[in-house]
Amino acid sequence: MAESETPDLILIETPENVRFTFRAAGVGVRALAYLIDLVFRMLPVLAIAIILSLTGGLLDILGAASIVQALCVIGVFLMQWGYYVLFETLWNGRTPGKRYIGIRVVMDGGYPVTFTASAVRNLVRILDALPGLYAFGVLSSFISRHGKRLGDFAAGTIVVKEEPFDIRYLSVIENASAPSPATTAAAVRLSPAEVDLVARYLQRQDNFDAYHREDIAKKIVEKIAPRVTRPSRALEYLLEKGNYSKYLEAVLALAEDAAPERGDTGVNRFVKTHKEDWLRLVHLTGRIDKGGLSSLDPAGLRDVTRLYRRLAGDLAYAETFFGATDLTRFLNSLLGRAHNHIYRAPRRSVKGLAEFFRSGFPALFQRNLRYFALSLYIFLGAMLFGVLAFAADSRTAGLVLPQRVIENVHEHEMWTRDVFAVTPASFASAAILTNNITVTFAAFGLGLAVGLGSMYILVLNGMMFGVVLMLTGAHGMSYDLWSFVGAHGFIELFIIILAGAGGLRMGLSLLAPGDLPRLESLKTGATEGVLMVLGGAPVLVVAGLVEGFISPQESIPGWVKIVFGLALLAALVLYLGRPVSQGAGKPGKSE
Repeated sequence: MAESETPDLILIETPENVRFTFRAAGVGVRALAYLIDLVFRMLPVLAIAIILSLTGGLLDILGAASIVQALCVIGVFLMQWGYYVLFETLWNGRTPGKRYIGIRVVMDGGYPVTFTASAVRNLVRILDALPGLYAFGVLSSFISRHGKRLGDFAAGTIVVKEEPFDIRYLSVIENASAPSPATTAAAVRLSPAEVDLVARYLQRQDNFDAYHREDIAKKIVEKIAPRVTRPSRALEYLLEKGNYSKYLEAVLALAEDAAPERGDTGVNRFVKTHKEDWLRLVHLTGRIDKGGLSSLDPAGLRDVTRLYRRLAGDLAYAETFFGATDLTRFLNSLLGRAHNHIYRAPRRSVKGLAEFFRSGFPALFQRNLRYFALSLYIFLGAMLFGVLAFAADSRTAGLVLPQRVIENVHEHEMWTRDVFAVTPASFASAAILTNNITVTFAAFGLGLAVGLGSMYILVLNGMMFGVVLMLTGAHGMSYDLWSFVGAHGFIELFIIILAGAGGLRMGLSLLAPGDLPRLESLKTGATEGVLMVLGGAPVLVVAGLVEGFISPQESIPGWVKIVFGLALLAALVLYLGRPVSQGAGKPGKSE
């Protein structure tokens, strides 16, 4: 459950009735984290470009230039689409930029972000970025209660601040529990907030020069002095000498009993009693941050859960008796961090991934067959429209096809011939693969606009295909077209239509939520949609390899390529249509 009284404060209540708060990250800090991540993403690309320019001649001599270029294309693609998902999954909701700024992605209930949620929020980024400079995403962040962009709504995530805390604060409080004999005759009655004010100054006084240090101390003394009801000669002497910092140290030492009127444990004694447990939990959560839960031995794991439960009680006590002090903020931040580790979803194993492709993906496809059928109808309808439009006016081709393609067909040449004549197969295959996956991601991500974006991609591709069929047919090149696209085109179009179905699944779940609350329906639809896209990704890899290495081969008869392509399509349909348990592949906690 998440709710708040202020726009940026999010109250989290766990199943154990443990309550703590997160503070939502604003647009400014998220933009700064994005810029840092942009540098991290671009530096490898720049470094590779420099290395290639310096070693290009050597690579040509070794015959490895095309392979290296292909790897670079794939690397750039992965930096664009995989960077955020990889880091957010492995670093528990943080990328290098988020880690440096001190923000983290979590699920709405405060739980660690899952792989599928990260995939959803980052594939939908394509819609957030429209019409430019992340306009939709920024607008959504300003309007939404907790600064969510569109991807966060679809994924059920939120970006929160990790409240910083200086451990020296605990030492200042604890060390103040031993007043000097010269001052013990004095009587001091400070509230927890006043103790916090004095402690924060003593914690940070070394950050100021001598003049400002004493000036700030003097102002605090003026506020605190009336609370000293029976001053000792030692305290009066410190005031006479203007030694305000020493005066505050002495007053803090005498304020050990600072607590509500009912006489509960004071701030100093509370810190002294529990400090070691808190520091132990700080150490353990730091180890988990660096090496994951596997970095802890069984005793360490038991300590984390034990100290987490104990800390929950400490936080409740501090909130009740000490109010909004640095101590309370520290306990809240530590509890949130520990909660994020304790409830971390187990990473998907190789066995789990194999099980998804064995039965989960087919079951997912079958449950969403109506969305696939709708996507297929949209594509075929657009293709028919393209055919009829070209039949009515051949100039229609100029509206949807590049001029180079039209000119090549008019010259009775396939537009692919020149490309593959000068481009090595490995580089061409990498470029084709990344382009097809980008189109697939767009067909899904744009679906958040109540399915309209997915429809646009399907209609555009359907019209282009229909016009190409008519254009090549009008110039007696139908067999040339099918000789090239036959090997890879069937499965490639199938997966694009499947991605469109995933986008429609997401968009229509927002438009028609049924019995679920609208946002819950959206999150369910987005999760199933992204799993459909990710499940089809390996097929696009196969299509890219076939298009790069088999389709351009003129030595292979066209009919063989067509039969081969139909066989791939039949195998894919049989795989997705085979009987499986319909419970398989349903999104769960581990995802």
